[in-house]
Amino acid sequence: MKLINSLKVFFKPKEINFIEEESSTVILIEALKNAKTIAVDTEFIWRDTYFPKLSLVQIAIGNEIFILDCLKLYDLSPLIEVLEKDSVTKIFHSVRGDASVLNVCLGVKLDNIFDTQIAENIISKNENFQIGYKKLVEKYFYKNLSKKETNSNWEHRPLSDNQLLYAADDVRYLESIMKNQLKVLKSSGKYQKFIDLCLKEKEEGERD
Repeated sequence: MKLINSLKVFFKPKEINFIEEESSTVILIEALKNAKTIAVDTEFIWRDTYFPKLSLVQIAIGNEIFILDCLKLYDLSPLIEVLEKDSVTKIFHSVRGDASVLNVCLGVKLDNIFDTQIAENIISKNENFQIGYKKLVEKYFYKNLSKKETNSNWEHRPLSDNQLLYAADDVRYLESIMKNQLKVLKSSGKYQKFIDLCLKEKEEGERD
């Protein structure tokens, strides 16, 4: 499994698109039109402020990764529409924090969520264990992610190459992980339980 997953990533690398101008959102809008599944993550500032300040939204669609600079972009309505669309599966790792930030900053009410952390907890039969994204990637790929930018200053501009790579990696592997987890959840008869837990977790994040 790890070898096959790793080979797919090696031979089909995802193109990274950093979007910081309104004119550049055209390529994202086009990609979102036919999307059935997207991987999502956020980077935000929430240290010295009462409410979070959204810095980046990362979206992986097929073989492309889009990193949206939310400190520079004003019209994110096409993205908001997709995040709230029931027909599109949104993959997160630990959705509660992202749901909270997206709700406070963009007014988003997420729909159709797949949380890879919840899925792995069910698969591992240890629902009290909250596996981190780095460990999850190590399980499904021969990849050791760098976490040097975990506490990065996401308000500073310009962003460094290392920051952009870190942000891209946070969504790069999610769809492949989801496909592996989905097979196990359905074969074990625990898929509906998983869906219920995802809904509960995202609702906790969207609480006022």
